[in-house]
Amino acid sequence: MVNTVALVLLGRRGSGKSCCGNTILGRKGFQSILSTKPVTTKCEKQTESIQGRQITVIDTPDFFDDSLPHRKHHIDTCRSLVSEGPCVYLLVLQLGRFTEGEKNLVEQTERVFGRAVTRRMIILFSYGDDLEGITIQDFLKNAQTELKAVVEKCGKRCHVFNNRDTSNRRQVTELLNMVDVMLDRGKGGPVTQTPQLSVKNTRYVEKQEAQDRNNDSAVWRMEIEGNDSTYRVKRKAGMREGDDGSLQKRDTIGRVAGPSLPPPPPPYPVPCLWAWSDWE
Repeated sequence: MVNTVALVLLGRRGSGKSCCGNTILGRKGFQSILSTKPVTTKCEKQTESIQGRQITVIDTPDFFDDSLPHRKHHIDTCRSLVSEGPCVYLLVLQLGRFTEGEKNLVEQTERVFGRAVTRRMIILFSYGDDLEGITIQDFLKNAQTELKAVVEKCGKRCHVFNNRDTSNRRQVTELLNMVDVMLDRGKGGPVTQTPQLSVKNTRYVEKQEAQDRNNDSAVWRMEIEGNDSTYRVKRKAGMREGDDGSLQKRDTIGRVAGPSLPPPPPPYPVPCLWAWSDWE
């Protein structure tokens, strides 16, 4: 269990981000009212001592709204608020309301915070009282295919809040337990916009670069042929040029040919609070 953690609330406007933030805090730290206009227009931070540790909750405007003024500034502000320490992203979706604009939320979030963000993301369903006695697994079993895909992309990690019962601290405890499991299984530091290469990929790149440095023949030159300004790349040694002017072989990264980097590791699987097999 970590002593401090930042929880970043993400999602479309009207999804209940501020309500969820207040539920976590156990008090009204963020403005949450019924309105046809965006209520949260900038990043806001509140910190509360919960179960003997410091929990920082960051409420955000709708980053995915093209009409949001100074959107880049708000995104940069959010990044600066989570620049240090463990961080988890809560993608808030309202139960029973899955709009066309929410189907690509994960991809949009990856474009903003980098592909690694899904490894530290939990789907948080708001307005859990609308379940009216059914379980979340039953709800998801009959949910839209697109909603199931969103949950899948986040490692099947999801939780439900009844925002009308803020005195129910058990739902907050269960969320923090899920956060602890995720942070224990993977790095929980802040996500940068440009994901870093894995250790395996980094070593592979370093090995290939060392081979090039030690090989005197790994010198490339560019020639302009004729008046048609056609460019052809040649290698002084260790490379055969085909009859059509194309290179037939390549052994260094990022040039004409060669092995591609292995894909990044999949998101860390973190068990939900219910039997996922029931969702099949």
